[in-house]
Amino acid sequence: MQFHAVRFYRDDASLCAWVARMVVRGLAENQPAIIVATPAHSARIIATLSQGLDVAALQREGALTLRDAEEMLSTFMVDGLPDWDLWRRTAIPLFNKLSGPERRTVRAYGEMVDVLVQRGLVEAALRLEDCWNYLARAYPMSLMCAYAADHVLDDEDIHKICWRHTHASADWLIHS
Repeated sequence: MQFHAVRFYRDDASLCAWVARMVVRGLAENQPAIIVATPAHSARIIATLSQGLDVAALQREGALTLRDAEEMLSTFMVDGLPDWDLWRRTAIPLFNKLSGPERRTVRAYGEMVDVLVQRGLVEAALRLEDCWNYLARAYPMSLMCAYAADHVLDDEDIHKICWRHTHASADWLIHS
């Protein structure tokens, strides 16, 4: 695994600016990007990216892929937990397409884990983090996750989340 960062955030604007910076850096290095986010965050990230990039062209060229977090979750969740086989059937074809035959590093941003935590499904979020980590062993990627700070319930949850990442930060500790 190359890079799997988590950011705990209180401010949507700071989060979306962080994601946009990560995507721009990746695109500059010929790394395609996928954003799996809520519609509100996707719109804000795209608005930021649109200030300097032709987002529609990037999508047409396959350099930028957008997915709705809720819709993607619906493809692999069973009884409140990620189903490993369904996850693989969803994620592997997507990453095969994104990384291409040259196996380029993919920049991925996801907040499906935060959606699960908002539903009170912390264990499901942790299992989904494990699914991502497994995928990151098979595909070169820089993966960024985010959790709203007011949804993570206790220190133990934070510890379990951070343990599954190579880097952790909080937007109230870092200047955007």
